[in-house]
Amino acid sequence: MHSRRRDRPLSVVLSYRFIFVAVVPIIAVALLAVFQFAPGIRADIARQQEAMAAAVTGQVERYFSIATRELATMIKLIESRSLGWGEINSLLDTYASASEFYEAVYLTDDNGLVSAIGLPETERGQRKNHLGLDFSQRDFYKQARSENKAAWSNSFLSPISGRMAIAVAQPLGERMLIGEVAVAPLPALAKDIGERGGLIVMMLDRQNQLVAHSNNAHAGQQMNLSNLPVVEAARRGPQSKLATEFLFDDDMLVGSAQTLAGL
Repeated sequence: MHSRRRDRPLSVVLSYRFIFVAVVPIIAVALLAVFQFAPGIRADIARQQEAMAAAVTGQVERYFSIATRELATMIKLIESRSLGWGEINSLLDTYASASEFYEAVYLTDDNGLVSAIGLPETERGQRKNHLGLDFSQRDFYKQARSENKAAWSNSFLSPISGRMAIAVAQPLGERMLIGEVAVAPLPALAKDIGERGGLIVMMLDRQNQLVAHSNNAHAGQQMNLSNLPVVEAARRGPQSKLATEFLFDDDMLVGSAQTLAGL
């Protein structure tokens, strides 16, 4: 038997060689990008993410600082005058109606029981139903009492509106002034911040419960996000604020999380 070997034309051989010569540098550049440049790119993204998270955190903290300043102003007014309970209720009613933040303002006695309450005009007929409400066993009340400074609560169901709310407690001598802030406006705040920065913004309470999301589809949903890697990283402390990949709503995202001072 004779084996017949077909000789390849010179042009084909040269073509293969040219292709090989062209592909090798491309592969080399790709590998160089992966191993040398990619870590630097990831580090830049991480720094940008951390800077954006800090900027968003600052905006939200400024928003809530106005609420705490309003409460401090009320305390000064109450301390500076000898007011009867009727006058205190009128003062608290005025703040509850005029404030952009507070839906209700409670003043407790030294045992943590509500002795006066400020309400919007539509809710004032229910005032007697809320007098005597006991805040003494709430974690944020105990924290404010032990540290003698303002303390914020986790989200809870408001006894006034029946909607989700958060509250801040500020000591007033042996009494406590408590402002209840509706959660409902927070998604709008998150959306505004997100649109201006081209971001998805989520706000969680200390129990990692979703309080607000810049996508209104999540407004009012009871979601615990403890399992998100970005949340786990933030809870480990300041050294863990680097950008983290995580899956949310079937989308792979990269983000950073930071804690809000006092909240």
